[in-house]
Amino acid sequence: MKILVLSNDQGIFNKIKSKFNSFSINTEFVLATHIEDIPKDLAGLIVPEKVPFNDLSIFLKYAKNNNLKTLFTEQGLISLISYFNQKECETKEFEGSSATFLALGSKLAEIIGGAGPLNTKYNLNWEIPIKFFPDKFLLSGINVGNGSIEALEMVGDWEIIGIIWPIFSEEKAPSGFENILSWISE
Repeated sequence: MKILVLSNDQGIFNKIKSKFNSFSINTEFVLATHIEDIPKDLAGLIVPEKVPFNDLSIFLKYAKNNNLKTLFTEQGLISLISYFNQKECETKEFEGSSATFLALGSKLAEIIGGAGPLNTKYNLNWEIPIKFFPDKFLLSGINVGNGSIEALEMVGDWEIIGIIWPIFSEEKAPSGFENILSWISE
């Protein structure tokens, strides 16, 4: 399967490939920032960083029309929320805890293999206040300390999951988070 990584940063691209390889998930990656560079046989789209609104719009229309699983991570989650709210999502300094609550019945809980409280162990330095939660989405993960957005997923149209966690970092992810990589590559 091929996954498009929407990024200009070769370092991020290499980290993503390395993380998939560390879990022996056999996936081919394409780095592109122009729609004409997209191969026809894609299975998914990963957005790991902020993307300008117009560029994101083009790629999201393509993803929807081709029913691509779409994963937004870290700063990419800000772009997702801004796009669907049609206004800039503002972040603030992190004031929560290292614990997340995953919603029972959410696609993310199904993928990870559990719901309820979870210690993510990630040292975040920014958060997204709940007031920026977009319509058409389900809140699948909230910070236990202050209720800020940590994960969301689209209801209906096509499979979109957005997570604040740096799952492609060198930090050891909580058990089950590798299943997010398997999900996007299937």
